[in-house]
Amino acid sequence: MPLLNRIKEEYDKHGENERAVASGVSLTAGQITSAAAVMVGVFAAFATSRTLGLRQFGLGLAVAVFIDATVTGYYCYRRP
Repeated sequence: MPLLNRIKEEYDKHGENERAVASGVSLTAGQITSAAAVMVGVFAAFATSRTLGLRQFGLGLAVAVFIDATVTGYYCYRRP
């Protein structure tokens, strides 16, 4: 929600789509990256479980969120 709210605020200020999206994404990049880091940590903690299913679940989600955060961060959160 912070990303969409920021984009709407920027659009209301300027009325330009590209500028609003670029500004909104770059201003919320830190919050989104921090949330992804917390999720990776929680899922990695699941990976230390003694139950095989929970370990697989934790490792899979930790890797998926990490890859998503780094790829998205590289391509989308660069400042224009």
